[in-house]
Parts: sequence; C-alpha cells; structure tokens
Amino acid sequence: MNRKKKNAERRRREAEFKTLIAETRMKALRAQMNPHFIFNSLNAISNFMANHQLDSAEDYLMRFSKVIRMTLENSDQAEISLSDDLKILEAYLQLEKTRLKDRFSYEIRVSDTIDLDETMVPPLILQPIVENSIWHGVSRLESNGRIIITVDRTSESLVCHVEDNGPGRRNGQNRTSGAGGRRSLGLHLTRSRLDILNEERLPGANLLFTDLSNGLRVTITLPLLHRFEHEYD
Repeated sequence: MNRKKKNAERRRREAEFKTLIAETRMKALRAQMNPHFIFNSLNAISNFMANHQLDSAEDYLMRFSKVIRMTLENSDQAEISLSDDLKILEAYLQLEKTRLKDRFSYEIRVSDTIDLDETMVPPLILQPIVENSIWHGVSRLESNGRIIITVDRTSESLVCHVEDNGPGRRNGQNRTSGAGGRRSLGLHLTRSRLDILNEERLPGANLLFTDLSNGLRVTITLPLLHRFEHEYD
C-alpha cells in the first residue's frame, strides 16, 4: 500500500511539474509578445508613412513581421540552437535601434569555444533582459547608448551577460522588481524558467544583477547543453 501511495504521489508530482512547464512556456510566449513593443512598432511604421518614407515603412514592416514569425515558431520549443536564438535577438535589437533613431548601438560577442549551431538554449531566454536594457536603460539617454551581449562558457555552464550604460539602479531606476508591470513580469518569468531548468537538469541556472558605475549588467547562467544531448535525452 505504501508503495502504491508513493507511486501515486510521484505521478501526481510529475503531472504537476509538466503542467507548470507548459504554463510557464505559454506565459513566456505572451511575455515576448509585449503589447508596447507591438504598438510602438506599428506606430513607427505609421510615422514613416506619414512622412512619405514608404521604403522605410516597408522595410520596418518586413523586419517586424520576421521578429513576430520567429518568436511564434520558436516559443513552443524546449530548446533551440544558440545560433537561432541570437538571430531572433538581433532582429529585435535592429528594430528597436531603428525605432529609437540610432540612440544606441549594440554588440554581440560569442566566445570562440562555443559552437553556435550545436549549443542549445531555452528559446528567447535573453530577450526580456535585453528589452529591460532598452526600455529602462539606453532609451533614457539622448544618445550614445550601448548594449553589449557576451556569451561565454565554462566546462558545465553557458554564461551570458547583458550590459548597458543606462541610468542603472543607483539613479532611481528600479529595473529588477517592484511596481513596474512589464519590467518585473519579464524578469519574474525568466526566474521561473530558470527554476524549471534547475528542476529538470543539474542545478546551476541563475540570474545575477551587477551595478556598474554607469549602467547595469545582468548575468544569466545556464546548464551547457549540446544538440546530441537534446536529441537523445
């Protein structure tokens, strides 16, 4: 009887955990479809048209559609290649850079020790962090904003840094918690996704905030996963 109860309890917990994973993935998808991002993108297209910049409007619309399509295609996957994830991220960055009239620049640095096509990551895991750097960081600057995304690895982990030179937390911009709506939702969901990774795989997924003299650095640590492990797990 005790064995039956233990087995039943184990199955119940497994079912609850699978439900949690599904719910978190759906919430993560909704988080990527930020209504403010969509509204601002459509408004940018409208402004191009109002100023008779039809080529710019068409180009922006095509790139916006690409971001939405790639987001929808990848959000329901457990893992995608780092290469694909960075393509989505860069497409998003290019849109926001255009919308903000080049008030910021960005750079994505990936260690030579990382195989972009064979390294697997949760889809869109960096997007809310980068969004936070844009909305509450570099967009508050008149010019010369900078976002640097660095991806490195250890023997067991993938370590990703998102650094910006915005106002940072020391200048009254609480970018990690509190009544910020979007700013806390994306980070809350990121933490939930990392908690799930820690349950599914060896612990080690983590989110860390570091105040800089000018700006903020956010570090996400993920378990190092290769494609063959994903396929034959």
